[in-house]
Amino acid sequence: RPNTSTKMFVNICGHPLVEGPLLPSGARADGHLVDKMGIRNMQVPVDVGSFRRVFDRAGNACVAIDVIFAPWLVSKLADCVPIIQQGGKMDTTRRSLVVDFVTVALRNVQNYAKPVKEVNSRGWKFLKASYKYLDEQTNIPVEFEPADEQDDVEEAKEASAAELVPGAQEAKLIEVVADSSASVRRSRSVLKPGFLTNTKGVLYGKSGSTEGVIPENAGDPMGWLPKKLRQSCKIVDTASTQQKTSTGLPAEQQKMQREIEQIFDKHSYNSMWADDVPQKSPEEKDEPRVSMETKDGQLICTITPADQQADASRLDIELCSNRIRVDGRELPIPATVQESRAQAKFSKKRNRVTITAPLA
Repeated sequence: RPNTSTKMFVNICGHPLVEGPLLPSGARADGHLVDKMGIRNMQVPVDVGSFRRVFDRAGNACVAIDVIFAPWLVSKLADCVPIIQQGGKMDTTRRSLVVDFVTVALRNVQNYAKPVKEVNSRGWKFLKASYKYLDEQTNIPVEFEPADEQDDVEEAKEASAAELVPGAQEAKLIEVVADSSASVRRSRSVLKPGFLTNTKGVLYGKSGSTEGVIPENAGDPMGWLPKKLRQSCKIVDTASTQQKTSTGLPAEQQKMQREIEQIFDKHSYNSMWADDVPQKSPEEKDEPRVSMETKDGQLICTITPADQQADASRLDIELCSNRIRVDGRELPIPATVQESRAQAKFSKKRNRVTITAPLA
């Protein structure tokens, strides 16, 4: 079991089955966006392989593990590795991309590789070495195909092997083989012998075929109705209908019909509505005459009834600060007044009411 002093080689690999990183919105990020923003705040699909025991150049036992990303994402990291090894300068975006890339790889090794307890995420470096596999002599990546492609290859191999077998194409695909142990049972004929060839006998008797029963309402156009409902209904034949004359009516009904005809006679009908003349609309009620003026800081309002026979003292008058109401009709006044200091005088000789109020 590896301890804290065990050296570990992390092979960062790529495979087409692993897809690219996802944005927070769920959309797939492309290479241009990764070059501009890096892989921070993205979901990076990754796969972690199993531990393998290898040896370094000094012969010390070490461990190696594969971390697999999308191929185009690994190629972006591979472009930055030579610059880092040569001590060159990179922009901030590419430098953060390398750091985030390695951090994701080491974090997944620590979380999903069972023998590992803790990975030192600060003490790592890129090596000028090839892929670490089983031992130091075979540092070559293993080529393998996806599962569906492997199945297709196996089926193709089986088909080619079947073609090489002599007589395989001539063999029957389906062949019915009878069981010799079971006794063959003779099937019973459906028709009696001589049924179709013997013409001596009569097929049906005198009453005909007994199959089926003729319904009681056969031939009746209303036979689809239930019997009780059909008996209680009065069916009218519309093909033989005619107007019913008044000769067959009782004398009282004939008299009533003649009276109705006289009422609805053309001349009688017009004369019935001759006096129906729309009434004239009632004349509108005359409103009292109101005159207003301002003089010497006062409002002088004179109210005279429209009918000289009417008594002006019986008018309903109400004064407010900015309007006056006379018999329910509101009128605006030319200025704001102090309604609490208003005075009203009635002249019996002139039959008018004079209201004075100081201006506000």
